[in-house]
Amino acid sequence: MSKLVRIIGWLSLIAAFACAVCRAPLCETITGTAIYRERMALPPDAIFEASIAEVSRTDASANLIATTELKSPRTPIHFVLTYDGTAIRPDRRCVVRGRITVNRQVWFASDPDVPLPTGPGPHYVALLLRRPGGATRGESLETTHWKLRTLYGVTVKPVEPTREAWLTLDPAHHRASGFAGCNQLTGDYTLEGERLMFRHMATTLRMCLDGMEQEEAFLKALPAVARWRVNGTRLVLLDDDYRAIATFEAGATP
Repeated sequence: MSKLVRIIGWLSLIAAFACAVCRAPLCETITGTAIYRERMALPPDAIFEASIAEVSRTDASANLIATTELKSPRTPIHFVLTYDGTAIRPDRRCVVRGRITVNRQVWFASDPDVPLPTGPGPHYVALLLRRPGGATRGESLETTHWKLRTLYGVTVKPVEPTREAWLTLDPAHHRASGFAGCNQLTGDYTLEGERLMFRHMATTLRMCLDGMEQEEAFLKALPAVARWRVNGTRLVLLDDDYRAIATFEAGATP
């Protein structure tokens, strides 16, 4: 409850400041939140944009009335839009939109758009962001068969093609399983947004003539993981300071 109060207070402070610097005759504000339901983290260069647009004519481009931008957003995303009230005509249709872009490519966009609230304030909107239809955004962190490619920047080379190290996460039981290069591995994991932690990792007790040093390095790396990022078919596991620990490539399940 105290966290909610702090968030509301923070948004109110931003809205008050925005109105203080607004020179329009009728300065109005809207506070809002935006979320997406996919269990994936955004890269550090992601940008969230919220806007108010007039969309009265379907045969014409939208008329942008106000916009705001947040870098490196984390869900739920809290935003404030300030606009000139005189720019809103009662006979025109206006909506609030949101989207997340990475390298100018749209990863998520509001669906559906939310009608602009009218009447006495304060005004609040909640945006649900979805992946654009037909767009490729990358593999899912969970359920994907991830093949180990690097450890701390060093390329991993399997002793044999059939002994390629891999990892997969089972969301139904929060269990991690895989192959470390000689032994099968298993353990628990917790996933909260971009936070990822491996616990209670264990392996079988087979001894191999080659590849044991690489396997040991893989097993020691997993407890250091704190964050994750998926870009297309590539998974990066990072520490708490966003330094890459290991990279993986999505592949077919053996």
